[in-house]
Amino acid sequence: MSEAMSKQVKTPADQPVRDRLVTEFDRNLLVEAGAGSGKTHSLAMRMAAGIEAGHYNVEHMAAVTFTRKAAAELRGRFQLALEDRIRAEPPVAARRRLETALAGIERLFAGTIHAFCAHLLRERPVDARMAPGFVELDDVENARQRQRAWRDYVAAARAGGFAPMLDLLDAGVKPKDLDAAFGVVCEHEDVTFDMGSGESPGGRRCGKLSTSSGRRSRRFGLRSSIPRARAPSRRSSTSSTAASDWRVATVPLRWAGS
Repeated sequence: MSEAMSKQVKTPADQPVRDRLVTEFDRNLLVEAGAGSGKTHSLAMRMAAGIEAGHYNVEHMAAVTFTRKAAAELRGRFQLALEDRIRAEPPVAARRRLETALAGIERLFAGTIHAFCAHLLRERPVDARMAPGFVELDDVENARQRQRAWRDYVAAARAGGFAPMLDLLDAGVKPKDLDAAFGVVCEHEDVTFDMGSGESPGGRRCGKLSTSSGRRSRRFGLRSSIPRARAPSRRSSTSSTAASDWRVATVPLRWAGS
């Protein structure tokens, strides 16, 4: 029984550093730690301690996370940290600050960087020259818009008799066979992909493919313009986004040697 209790109250080796998080509010602190080490817990404790000490106001706080799930977890832990400090019976002034923060916890911003930026834009839509009713694209909608832009481009290329596209079709390569490759290029638009070397179906050698916008190279294979896989521009940040609103990056796709 005593051994189990001693394990429960074992002090972490980095406790002095953890103590600084809840006592030093006059400086910015950067915490680097592995998964499951207690970063979210420490952040929630710092937020609550700052409220108690009078350094923070809940309506002036912003907790930015990578995922919505992490944001929800942080908000829940912050609430628990406030409640724990109230139960510890602090001085009257500190208790009043904690209770005020707990009562107005909905005024705390806790969300992703995308949500934080959207929050700022909605507060000042005129200054940002944005439509107040714009919506954020989630991963599913972003993928749908990207696929739509790719399909529209393929249709236009085929209808216009674009030679490289016709060469692909003659070689037995269907546009849908390139969907996955197109997705990879969009997700890593600043990367130069080494395609290696080899013979094309027509006997001509192909080289490298670059996704850097606005640059051209004589070493590339096919040349064309494809929709860029990034968040839509200001016009397309509304719920009525059209594929034609997407920005276009030039990606050379010409068989080298032709």
